Amino acid sequence: MENELLNYKPIIDSYSFVKESDGELIFFNRDTYITCSGDSVEDILALVPLLTGNLSTEQLAEKVELPVEYVCDIIQLLDSKNVIKNYDMNEKCIITNKELQRHERFISNLTGSLSSAFRDIEAIYTQKIVLMGNEELKRNLKVAFGTKFSFLEMNQIQNANLIIVVDFFENENLYNEANELAKSFNIPFLRAQLHEEQFNIGPIFIPNETSCYNCFLSRKISNYENSYLSYKCLKKYNSEWNEEHISVMPGTIEMFSFHILSFIMKYFSNCLTSEIIGKEFTYNILTLSSNLNPVLKVPGCSKCAGAKENLKKDFVLNS
Repeated sequence: MENELLNYKPIIDSYSFVKESDGELIFFNRDTYITCSGDSVEDILALVPLLTGNLSTEQLAEKVELPVEYVCDIIQLLDSKNVIKNYDMNEKCIITNKELQRHERFISNLTGSLSSAFRDIEAIYTQKIVLMGNEELKRNLKVAFGTKFSFLEMNQIQNANLIIVVDFFENENLYNEANELAKSFNIPFLRAQLHEEQFNIGPIFIPNETSCYNCFLSRKISNYENSYLSYKCLKKYNSEWNEEHISVMPGTIEMFSFHILSFIMKYFSNCLTSEIIGKEFTYNILTLSSNLNPVLKVPGCSKCAGAKENLKKDFVLNS
Protein backbone atom coordinates (compact mmCIF):
# COMPACT_ATOMS: atom_id res chain seq x y z
CA MET A 1 0.00 0.00 0.00
CA GLU A 2 1.40 3.37 -0.99
CA ASN A 3 2.57 5.61 1.83
CA GLU A 4 1.09 8.57 -0.04
CA LEU A 5 -2.46 7.36 0.54
CA LEU A 6 -1.75 6.34 4.13
CA ASN A 7 -0.43 9.85 4.85
CA TYR A 8 -3.28 11.55 3.00
CA LYS A 9 -5.07 13.95 5.38
CA PRO A 10 -8.57 14.32 3.93
CA ILE A 11 -10.83 17.29 4.55
CA ILE A 12 -14.37 17.76 3.20
CA ASP A 13 -14.25 20.42 0.50
CA SER A 14 -17.27 22.67 1.23
CA TYR A 15 -19.88 19.90 1.11
CA SER A 16 -22.78 19.27 3.46
CA PHE A 17 -24.36 15.84 3.70
CA VAL A 18 -27.63 14.10 4.61
CA LYS A 19 -28.74 10.48 4.86
CA GLU A 20 -32.07 9.83 3.16
CA SER A 21 -34.73 7.45 4.45
CA ASP A 22 -33.93 4.99 1.65
CA GLY A 23 -30.35 4.70 2.95
CA GLU A 24 -28.69 6.91 0.35
CA LEU A 25 -26.02 9.36 1.49
CA ILE A 26 -26.04 12.69 -0.37
CA PHE A 27 -23.16 15.17 -0.40
CA PHE A 28 -24.18 18.59 -1.69
CA ASN A 29 -23.16 22.20 -2.05
CA ARG A 30 -24.81 25.07 -3.90
CA ASP A 31 -23.98 23.56 -7.33
CA THR A 32 -23.50 19.81 -6.93
CA TYR A 33 -25.29 16.73 -5.56
CA ILE A 34 -23.35 13.48 -5.14
CA THR A 35 -25.14 10.29 -4.11
CA CYS A 36 -23.58 7.30 -2.33
CA SER A 37 -25.44 4.07 -1.69
CA GLY A 38 -24.72 0.52 -0.64
CA ASP A 39 -23.27 -1.28 2.36
CA SER A 40 -20.53 1.30 2.96
CA VAL A 41 -22.88 4.22 3.72
CA GLU A 42 -22.78 3.69 7.50
CA ASP A 43 -18.99 3.44 7.47
CA ILE A 44 -18.72 6.63 5.40
CA LEU A 45 -21.03 8.36 7.89
CA ALA A 46 -18.73 7.27 10.70
CA LEU A 47 -15.73 8.74 8.87
CA VAL A 48 -17.24 12.06 7.74
CA PRO A 49 -17.05 13.92 11.10
CA LEU A 50 -13.35 13.03 11.28
CA LEU A 51 -12.47 14.40 7.83
CA THR A 52 -11.03 17.66 9.14
CA GLY A 53 -7.51 17.56 7.71
CA ASN A 54 -6.05 16.66 11.10
CA LEU A 55 -5.90 12.85 10.74
CA SER A 56 -4.18 10.71 8.13
CA THR A 57 -5.95 7.81 6.44
CA GLU A 58 -4.09 5.41 8.71
CA GLN A 59 -5.15 7.33 11.82
CA LEU A 60 -8.75 7.46 10.59
CA ALA A 61 -8.79 3.68 10.24
CA GLU A 62 -7.65 3.35 13.85
CA LYS A 63 -10.31 5.81 15.05
CA VAL A 64 -13.24 4.02 13.42
CA GLU A 65 -11.73 0.55 13.96
CA LEU A 66 -11.95 -0.46 10.31
CA PRO A 67 -9.33 -2.17 8.12
CA VAL A 68 -6.85 0.30 6.66
CA GLU A 69 -7.31 -1.10 3.14
CA TYR A 70 -11.08 -0.58 3.38
CA VAL A 71 -10.72 3.01 4.64
CA CYS A 72 -8.27 3.69 1.80
CA ASP A 73 -10.93 2.53 -0.67
CA ILE A 74 -13.47 4.92 0.87
CA ILE A 75 -11.01 7.81 0.78
CA GLN A 76 -10.20 7.07 -2.86
CA LEU A 77 -13.92 6.99 -3.69
CA LEU A 78 -14.62 10.34 -2.02
CA ASP A 79 -11.52 11.84 -3.60
CA SER A 80 -12.55 10.68 -7.07
CA LYS A 81 -15.87 12.50 -6.61
CA ASN A 82 -14.06 15.66 -5.37
CA VAL A 83 -15.87 15.51 -2.04
CA ILE A 84 -12.56 15.67 -0.16
CA LYS A 85 -9.13 17.20 -0.62
CA ASN A 86 -5.75 16.34 0.85
CA TYR A 87 -5.00 19.19 3.23
CA ASP A 88 -2.73 18.90 6.25
CA MET A 89 -4.39 21.09 8.87
CA ASN A 90 -1.52 20.55 11.28
CA GLU A 91 0.75 22.33 8.80
CA LYS A 92 -1.91 24.94 8.00
CA CYS A 93 -2.88 25.55 11.60
CA ILE A 94 -3.55 29.25 11.00
CA ILE A 95 -7.11 28.35 10.03
CA THR A 96 -7.83 26.92 13.48
CA ASN A 97 -7.75 30.47 14.84
CA LYS A 98 -11.33 31.75 15.18
CA GLU A 99 -10.32 35.11 13.76
CA LEU A 100 -9.36 33.33 10.54
CA GLN A 101 -12.32 30.98 10.35
CA ARG A 102 -14.56 33.87 9.32
CA HIS A 103 -12.10 34.76 6.53
CA GLU A 104 -12.15 31.14 5.34
CA ARG A 105 -15.96 31.01 5.43
CA PHE A 106 -16.21 34.30 3.54
CA ILE A 107 -14.03 33.05 0.67
CA SER A 108 -15.45 29.51 0.58
CA ASN A 109 -19.06 30.80 0.53
CA LEU A 110 -18.23 32.85 -2.57
CA THR A 111 -16.14 30.23 -4.37
CA GLY A 112 -17.89 27.06 -3.21
CA SER A 113 -14.52 25.50 -2.40
CA LEU A 114 -12.92 25.16 1.02
CA SER A 115 -9.52 24.24 -0.40
CA SER A 116 -9.62 27.32 -2.65
CA ALA A 117 -10.38 29.38 0.44
CA PHE A 118 -7.33 28.00 2.26
CA ARG A 119 -5.03 28.77 -0.67
CA ASP A 120 -6.54 32.20 -1.17
CA ILE A 121 -6.21 33.19 2.48
CA GLU A 122 -2.55 32.19 2.51
CA ALA A 123 -1.98 34.44 -0.52
CA ILE A 124 -4.04 37.29 0.97
CA TYR A 125 -1.99 37.30 4.17
CA THR A 126 1.20 37.95 2.21
CA GLN A 127 -0.13 41.33 1.05
CA LYS A 128 1.02 44.49 2.84
CA ILE A 129 -1.17 47.52 3.54
CA VAL A 130 -0.49 51.14 4.47
CA LEU A 131 -3.27 52.99 6.32
CA MET A 132 -3.70 56.75 6.07
CA GLY A 133 -6.27 59.14 7.53
CA ASN A 134 -8.37 59.43 10.67
CA GLU A 135 -6.86 57.62 13.66
CA GLU A 136 -10.17 56.29 15.03
CA LEU A 137 -11.15 54.79 11.68
CA LYS A 138 -7.67 53.31 11.23
CA ARG A 139 -7.85 51.63 14.66
CA ASN A 140 -11.23 50.09 13.85
CA LEU A 141 -9.96 48.89 10.49
CA LYS A 142 -7.07 47.06 12.14
CA VAL A 143 -9.50 45.36 14.53
CA ALA A 144 -11.74 44.28 11.63
CA PHE A 145 -8.83 42.98 9.54
CA GLY A 146 -7.35 40.96 12.42
CA THR A 147 -3.80 40.17 13.40
CA LYS A 148 -2.72 38.21 10.32
CA PHE A 149 -2.79 41.16 7.92
CA SER A 150 0.45 43.12 7.61
CA PHE A 151 0.27 46.88 8.11
CA LEU A 152 3.30 48.98 7.21
CA GLU A 153 4.39 52.41 8.41
CA MET A 154 4.59 55.31 5.98
CA ASN A 155 8.37 55.03 5.73
CA GLN A 156 7.89 51.49 4.33
CA ILE A 157 5.31 52.47 1.73
CA GLN A 158 7.50 51.34 -1.17
CA ASN A 159 6.91 47.74 0.00
CA ALA A 160 3.12 48.06 0.20
CA ASN A 161 0.59 46.35 -2.07
CA LEU A 162 -2.24 48.76 -1.26
CA ILE A 163 -2.87 52.13 0.39
CA ILE A 164 -6.17 52.54 2.27
CA VAL A 165 -7.22 56.11 3.05
CA VAL A 166 -10.12 56.73 5.47
CA ASP A 167 -11.74 59.88 6.85
CA PHE A 168 -15.04 61.39 7.95
CA PHE A 169 -15.21 63.81 5.01
CA GLU A 170 -13.85 64.39 1.52
CA ASN A 171 -10.40 65.36 2.74
CA GLU A 172 -8.97 66.48 -0.59
CA ASN A 173 -5.49 67.19 0.74
CA LEU A 174 -5.26 63.70 2.22
CA TYR A 175 -6.65 61.89 -0.83
CA ASN A 176 -4.51 63.96 -3.20
CA GLU A 177 -1.45 63.05 -1.14
CA ALA A 178 -2.39 59.37 -1.43
CA ASN A 179 -2.96 59.84 -5.15
CA GLU A 180 0.57 61.20 -5.57
CA LEU A 181 2.08 58.43 -3.44
CA ALA A 182 0.18 55.80 -5.42
CA LYS A 183 1.48 57.26 -8.66
CA SER A 184 5.07 57.63 -7.39
CA PHE A 185 5.34 54.08 -6.03
CA ASN A 186 2.92 52.47 -8.51
CA ILE A 187 0.67 51.23 -5.69
CA PRO A 188 -3.15 51.06 -5.87
CA PHE A 189 -5.04 53.08 -3.29
CA LEU A 190 -8.55 52.80 -1.87
CA ARG A 191 -10.58 55.86 -0.92
CA ALA A 192 -13.14 55.39 1.87
CA GLN A 193 -15.11 57.81 4.01
CA LEU A 194 -17.83 57.67 6.64
CA HIS A 195 -20.65 60.21 7.01
CA GLU A 196 -23.54 60.38 9.47
CA GLU A 197 -26.06 58.77 7.13
CA GLN A 198 -23.91 56.87 4.66
CA PHE A 199 -20.44 55.59 3.87
CA ASN A 200 -18.53 55.53 0.59
CA ILE A 201 -15.94 52.89 -0.28
CA GLY A 202 -13.92 53.12 -3.45
CA PRO A 203 -12.88 53.43 -6.03
CA ILE A 204 -9.70 51.43 -5.86
CA PHE A 205 -7.48 53.60 -8.03
CA ILE A 206 -4.80 51.66 -9.92
CA PRO A 207 -2.02 53.84 -11.39
CA ASN A 208 -1.85 53.77 -15.20
CA GLU A 209 -4.94 51.56 -15.40
CA THR A 210 -8.06 53.16 -13.89
CA SER A 211 -9.22 56.72 -13.38
CA CYS A 212 -7.38 58.60 -10.62
CA TYR A 213 -8.58 60.64 -7.65
CA ASN A 214 -8.34 63.82 -9.71
CA CYS A 215 -10.73 62.28 -12.28
CA PHE A 216 -13.07 61.29 -9.46
CA LEU A 217 -13.06 64.79 -7.98
CA SER A 218 -13.65 66.43 -11.37
CA ARG A 219 -16.67 64.24 -12.04
CA LYS A 220 -18.00 64.74 -8.51
CA ILE A 221 -17.87 68.54 -8.84
CA SER A 222 -19.54 68.47 -12.26
CA ASN A 223 -22.44 66.45 -10.81
CA TYR A 224 -23.48 69.27 -8.45
CA GLU A 225 -26.39 71.41 -9.66
CA ASN A 226 -24.44 74.67 -9.26
CA SER A 227 -21.21 72.86 -9.93
CA TYR A 228 -18.16 74.33 -8.25
CA LEU A 229 -19.95 76.86 -5.99
CA SER A 230 -22.08 74.17 -4.33
CA TYR A 231 -19.13 71.84 -3.99
CA LYS A 232 -16.93 74.55 -2.46
CA CYS A 233 -19.57 75.29 0.23
CA LEU A 234 -20.01 71.59 1.01
CA LYS A 235 -16.26 71.13 1.21
CA LYS A 236 -15.95 74.02 3.70
CA TYR A 237 -18.80 72.61 5.82
CA ASN A 238 -17.30 69.13 5.86
CA SER A 239 -13.78 70.21 6.72
CA GLU A 240 -14.80 72.67 9.46
CA TRP A 241 -17.76 70.87 11.00
CA ASN A 242 -18.25 67.29 9.95
CA GLU A 243 -14.80 66.05 10.95
CA GLU A 244 -15.08 67.29 14.54
CA HIS A 245 -18.79 66.92 15.19
CA ILE A 246 -19.93 63.88 13.22
CA SER A 247 -22.14 61.54 15.23
CA VAL A 248 -22.79 58.07 13.84
CA MET A 249 -25.11 55.36 15.10
CA PRO A 250 -23.53 52.64 17.28
CA GLY A 251 -22.02 49.91 15.13
CA THR A 252 -21.69 52.07 12.02
CA ILE A 253 -17.90 52.31 12.16
CA GLU A 254 -17.68 48.54 12.58
CA MET A 255 -20.04 48.02 9.60
CA PHE A 256 -17.93 50.43 7.55
CA SER A 257 -14.73 48.58 8.52
CA PHE A 258 -16.04 45.11 7.69
CA HIS A 259 -17.34 46.28 4.31
CA ILE A 260 -13.83 47.51 3.52
CA LEU A 261 -12.42 44.16 4.65
CA SER A 262 -14.74 42.22 2.33
CA PHE A 263 -13.81 44.37 -0.68
CA ILE A 264 -10.09 44.09 0.11
CA MET A 265 -10.21 40.31 0.54
CA LYS A 266 -11.83 40.04 -2.88
CA TYR A 267 -9.29 42.45 -4.36
CA PHE A 268 -6.35 40.39 -3.08
CA SER A 269 -8.05 37.08 -3.92
CA ASN A 270 -6.82 34.94 -6.80
CA CYS A 271 -10.30 33.67 -7.63
CA LEU A 272 -12.61 36.62 -6.89
CA THR A 273 -13.01 40.10 -8.38
CA SER A 274 -13.48 43.21 -6.29
CA GLU A 275 -16.47 45.27 -7.42
CA ILE A 276 -14.88 48.61 -6.53
CA ILE A 277 -12.00 48.69 -8.99
CA GLY A 278 -12.85 51.89 -10.84
CA LYS A 279 -16.18 52.17 -8.98
CA GLU A 280 -17.54 53.83 -5.85
CA PHE A 281 -19.76 51.82 -3.47
CA THR A 282 -22.22 53.91 -1.44
CA TYR A 283 -24.27 52.50 1.45
CA ASN A 284 -27.09 54.48 3.09
CA ILE A 285 -27.27 53.53 6.76
CA LEU A 286 -30.84 54.81 7.23
CA THR A 287 -32.49 53.24 4.19
CA LEU A 288 -30.20 50.17 4.04
CA SER A 289 -29.75 50.77 0.32
CA SER A 290 -26.58 50.72 -1.75
CA ASN A 291 -25.28 51.89 -5.12
CA LEU A 292 -22.24 51.02 -7.21
CA ASN A 293 -21.23 53.84 -9.52
CA PRO A 294 -18.47 53.78 -12.17
CA VAL A 295 -15.83 56.51 -12.14
CA LEU A 296 -14.61 57.04 -15.68
CA LYS A 297 -11.32 58.62 -16.64
CA VAL A 298 -11.48 62.31 -17.51
CA PRO A 299 -9.96 62.92 -20.96
CA GLY A 300 -6.86 65.05 -20.61
CA CYS A 301 -6.70 64.66 -16.81
CA SER A 302 -3.65 66.56 -15.51
CA LYS A 303 -2.73 63.66 -13.21
CA CYS A 304 -3.29 60.49 -15.23
CA ALA A 305 -3.61 61.49 -18.91
CA GLY A 306 -2.34 58.68 -21.07
CA ALA A 307 -3.38 55.92 -18.63
CA LYS A 308 -3.62 52.48 -20.20
CA GLU A 309 -7.05 51.42 -21.36
CA ASN A 310 -6.58 47.69 -20.71
CA LEU A 311 -6.78 46.64 -17.08
CA LYS A 312 -4.89 43.77 -15.51
CA LYS A 313 -7.87 43.14 -13.23
CA ASP A 314 -11.32 42.93 -14.82
CA PHE A 315 -13.95 45.49 -13.96
CA VAL A 316 -17.18 46.45 -15.68
CA LEU A 317 -18.03 50.09 -16.27
CA ASN A 318 -21.78 49.45 -16.36
CA SER A 319 -23.08 49.05 -12.82
